[in-house]
Amino acid sequence: MIFAQLPENLKFENYTMKNGLPNNMVWGITQDKYGFLWIATVSGLSRFDGVKFTNFFSGADSNSLRSNEVMNVRADHDGRVWIISNGLCYYDYANNDFKYIQLPGKKIEWISSIAPDSKNSLWFFSNLGLCRVDVKTLQPALVNDRLPAKIPTSLFIDPSDRVWFSQCDNGFFMYDPATKHLNNLANSPDHLNECFDHLFSDKKDELWLVNSYGEPGVLKRFDVKAKKSETFFSFLHSKNISEHFIHVTTYPYLTGDSILWCNNSHALELFNRKTKKFTGFFENIPQDETGLPSEHLRVKFIDRDNNLWIAGNGIIKLNPNNQQISSYKIGEMFNRKIPVSIRKIIPCKNEQHIYWLITYGGGILKYDLARHETIKWYRYTPPGKNFEDANGSWNYDGLYDREGKLWIASGIGLSYYDEKNDRFGNIHFFPDSVKRPNVVLKIAEGNHHDLWLATTFGLWQYNILSGHFKKINGINEKVQSSPPEEN
Repeated sequence: MIFAQLPENLKFENYTMKNGLPNNMVWGITQDKYGFLWIATVSGLSRFDGVKFTNFFSGADSNSLRSNEVMNVRADHDGRVWIISNGLCYYDYANNDFKYIQLPGKKIEWISSIAPDSKNSLWFFSNLGLCRVDVKTLQPALVNDRLPAKIPTSLFIDPSDRVWFSQCDNGFFMYDPATKHLNNLANSPDHLNECFDHLFSDKKDELWLVNSYGEPGVLKRFDVKAKKSETFFSFLHSKNISEHFIHVTTYPYLTGDSILWCNNSHALELFNRKTKKFTGFFENIPQDETGLPSEHLRVKFIDRDNNLWIAGNGIIKLNPNNQQISSYKIGEMFNRKIPVSIRKIIPCKNEQHIYWLITYGGGILKYDLARHETIKWYRYTPPGKNFEDANGSWNYDGLYDREGKLWIASGIGLSYYDEKNDRFGNIHFFPDSVKRPNVVLKIAEGNHHDLWLATTFGLWQYNILSGHFKKINGINEKVQSSPPEEN
């Protein structure tokens, strides 16, 4: 089964000061490399492990936060946490403290926005202008100082790693790190000299803009190549709440790539960018304790387990697996002599509406959510066995690594997708004393071209570049691995 239609009412969980947050006014949420959530509030920084909140406050120590008013928190490409708190700092895991960055010979008086790109940079805007930090060397640099010292209303990095930001009454800008060219879109055919509170893009050359000073409920789609915009207006939104949108994102795991999740401070509204219509509206239901809180909604964040978190009156969690959602059958998963279940759903790289269905007992399916049909069914059947009896049909987990390669944790070891030949390859590995393939149950990516594998024979590390396996925290015995085989 796969999710198809949202219910009229969604179920939410709400975490507040009663649960341990330092304050209910939340400005930002992110997730670090260890899976912890970090929450920026007006009275301190909080780390959440799913059960307990650990709070950090300012202090006399130079390695403490400089202020309890934490304006934002973001994780970079390597999962390091960066914080705006009277300056820009990062959390030092080794020493459990905070290190502030400073441009040599220059004074940073304020920082308004931070945004990581897909490579090695964290971008931020300060009184000095547009700046970046190399997240490998932790060295900051001033990129462009020709802009007025005016606080931007937004800062966003698009899928091509171009930097976008808006300054009220000054312009709408795009900086291209490749060409080092700064372009003011106020000079475009649409004269986009507006205050955009939020920018969003998950597709090349398409940008979605939220204008805080225009009509309530307005979204703009900006075509980067044509330099033209198209405006969409929600009459439902204007009828119920005369307030502009604050934040826009997609939620691929639950509603695919075509639905934008928009919110103002009071409600969520869904926009189908394919049909160009608003299709859903969720607001507070006072008599429902699991309903959407009615005030102070701000930004949204999706964690690695596909939970949606909303910074609002505390932090608000939407668990997609805890919803009464309509479903439909996938033919390949039924009428089998063994039960089949989906262990993970992964959006397909660079393909809209296409998902990898990682199944337990049914191989791997490439599925078109828009057409509700299977594009291809990948099955592993070694000689002399039926498909239902093959360990390769039993898959447990999967992920794309930073280079865009798909890896699968399977019953025969480690599998990978050969995009060029449209097929999967398998790497069998096992301790020398066992002589049978290792079953990989969980997979995670490390920081040095390596994969961490939780298996039936313990914890293993696989180096993607060398192809070598290493057993962790176990007996140092010889490891055998087979050359990759394809199916």
